[in-house]
Amino acid sequence: MKNWILKTTLALATAVTGWSAETIDTTGLQAELASWAGDKPGAVIALVIDGDARGIATAGRWSAEDERLADEHTLFEIGSISKVFTALLTATAVQDGVLAWDEPVAGGFAPSTITYADLATHMSGLPRLPTDFPSLDLVDPYAISDVAEVQRAFAANAPEAEQGTWAYSNLGAAVLGQAVAAELKMSYEDAVRARVLQPLGMTETVMSGLEKLDTAKLAPGFNSAGPAARWRFDGYAPAGAWISSAADMERFMRGLMAAEEPWASTMEVQAETDGPYAMGYGWMIHDVAGESVKGHAGGTGGYRSFVGIQPATGRGIVVLGARDEDVAGIGLGWLQGLFDGAVKSTDEPVVLEDFVGEYPLAPQFVISVFLQDGQLRAQATGQPSFGLKAAGADAFAFEGVAARLSFERDDDGAVTGLVLHQGGRDMPAPRRDASEVKQETKGIELAPAQLEGLAGDYELAPTLIVSITVDRGQVFAQLTGQARYPVYAKAPDRFFYDVVEAELEFQRDETGAVTGLVLHQAGQHIPGKKR
Repeated sequence: MKNWILKTTLALATAVTGWSAETIDTTGLQAELASWAGDKPGAVIALVIDGDARGIATAGRWSAEDERLADEHTLFEIGSISKVFTALLTATAVQDGVLAWDEPVAGGFAPSTITYADLATHMSGLPRLPTDFPSLDLVDPYAISDVAEVQRAFAANAPEAEQGTWAYSNLGAAVLGQAVAAELKMSYEDAVRARVLQPLGMTETVMSGLEKLDTAKLAPGFNSAGPAARWRFDGYAPAGAWISSAADMERFMRGLMAAEEPWASTMEVQAETDGPYAMGYGWMIHDVAGESVKGHAGGTGGYRSFVGIQPATGRGIVVLGARDEDVAGIGLGWLQGLFDGAVKSTDEPVVLEDFVGEYPLAPQFVISVFLQDGQLRAQATGQPSFGLKAAGADAFAFEGVAARLSFERDDDGAVTGLVLHQGGRDMPAPRRDASEVKQETKGIELAPAQLEGLAGDYELAPTLIVSITVDRGQVFAQLTGQARYPVYAKAPDRFFYDVVEAELEFQRDETGAVTGLVLHQAGQHIPGKKR
């Protein structure tokens, strides 16, 4: 592998020595970070590049008691950006003839027809996590899942996987990284360090593990309940275990901008999805302001991250936040020029409740539109939610995404569907109300009075909260650091998920008031008191 490392290192050295003293104006970006930070604890930093120029914006504070700002050497958990590192590692093994993208995964995993390419593009059909995921600790969910558990989960789930169907999978990413490392006869950590980080000059990036980390440099993470526990990944390390800094991620962006094979092909479209982006190997490929953006977001218990590069223009951004609130919108927003006023709101009065509902673009890809703290938000299957800004009659622009929604009404004025406008495509979706969702998932219908009092926050642990909301008769649950999912009634006060084998059972006092709930999952029964 010496040839490709030498080329990449030389390209990076040229970029490093050619960095200009020119500074990018980050005034608008700084305002966005300040808005994200608000008055809550949690540091956030963004580093942008445009050719040789660079700029940095930073906001928030280290903790409630410490007003320090993050700098470019501050460390953050980067979560699923780790999947890009894993794909780059795989590309080096392909280049060296150790394996091929189109051959079935090996490395000690059960025989199947699932290929390395399927895993790197999320086309394996494997679930996000096994339905019998064994975590006994919802605060640190991956800690007890070693490589043997990943192998067991693959053997159990591969026979049922709908290969060729796009489904974002942490299990698939874990299988990919551990299988490639085994074929290279190295540990996953050592393989990534030798074949990805060292060639890019990324000396500050480390893998999750308290014994390996200078915690004084790590920004403490937070969630809605307060300080968040750090996540350990073990067997699932290839899906989200890396920790990095803005400075190292700048080296990453500049190195990938200049990369030749085997990394250049990871940024090419390798698979189409039902969603608003295509897949490279590890990368999600968006069309932003007419240019292709190669990017990925990440999230762990108390951190959010985003990296996006436009090789054709030389522009890129990394945003690292130490709180469980999305930053991908900030990154994509900067790339599309949103902070310069490119998307303008309207003064026309809007009844936001009219638009709340579920809109399936495809059987497995649904846009959920909901109200949160008085703002309309949209969340597509497997993605974070984004705020919506009014952009005309029945039209909204996404905050930080190069896309907009226009809603359609019938003759009586009722909203019947929407059209997602993104990447030059217009993708219609009919409206699906809560009763249709319940019918599809075999949930029973409850009267509005039976749903009263369910909404609220329930504390499973000091840093783990289940937030329950009710929109148009549909109940939703959101666990700290996770996406918002619908839950369906199987009995009064008993609801089930359709994305994981888990149930919520609400508890009432003698007056009928809801006082708490119990999460039933993986043989555990975890009570949570209503706040």
